[in-house]
Amino acid sequence: MCLPETLDVWAVLTDKPLVAAFLQTLVSVVGNQTHPVMNLAYVGVTFTGSRIQYFDPHGVPSGGDWALQRDAALFFEGTENVNVTGCTIERVDGNGLMLSGYTRGAVVAQNEFVWIGDTAMATWGYTKEIDRKSVV
Repeated sequence: MCLPETLDVWAVLTDKPLVAAFLQTLVSVVGNQTHPVMNLAYVGVTFTGSRIQYFDPHGVPSGGDWALQRDAALFFEGTENVNVTGCTIERVDGNGLMLSGYTRGAVVAQNEFVWIGDTAMATWGYTKEIDRKSVV
């Protein structure tokens, strides 16, 4: 059986556009403990449409059987006083929001997460990560 060289897509009985997401991260705010990004606010914003993360590299935050990608549609690392309030995060096919590493004074309140492909919100510091190979 031969596969076609092109894929044709037709919209059937709908007036909605066909959307293909290419971005994995819609917002990336990265500083560090010495030079954090400070006093940033997203209020009442809708974030939508990021690509899947299912097959991206994962880490093991707790040494158990749960794994997670250190990425999200809204990714914050090395920040102080970040505020994400009253926002809608929808149709992101990976993690919705991640507070990673050094993050202090973050406020994530009254947001709506809709059609999230992975974890809605996660916080993950840096630790001595354990995998099954290092367990004796």
